[in-house]
Amino acid sequence: MARLSLIVIAAALVAAPAAAQRLGTGNPSCYEIQNTAPVTVLTHVIMESGERSVARVPANSRERRCLVGQPHADGRVTFRVMSTFGMPLFSCQTFIDRPIVVLGGKRADQTWEYDAKCR
Repeated sequence: MARLSLIVIAAALVAAPAAAQRLGTGNPSCYEIQNTAPVTVLTHVIMESGERSVARVPANSRERRCLVGQPHADGRVTFRVMSTFGMPLFSCQTFIDRPIVVLGGKRADQTWEYDAKCR
């Protein structure tokens, strides 16, 4: 059975900067996910207050999402890449003032590698 791991390097990006967004309860927090991986990725963005946004982003595409809730005190949200079975493959906290860029690819041994850098 081939081992599945994936390279997910998350570096955050969004069309409207978080500073201009008025983040917090009652205000929509918008973000963008850019998937440069050659496969569809399932992602969750979770606010400290519990609200979550789920996105299935096709290979080589970009999606913009918004959700209402309270981010963490420093303005970050929790970003996760999920497996098709619902298990987190990667999790970090990141700012959403720029798109969250997802990279992925196969290693020489034909397994997927996932990694992420969050800000």
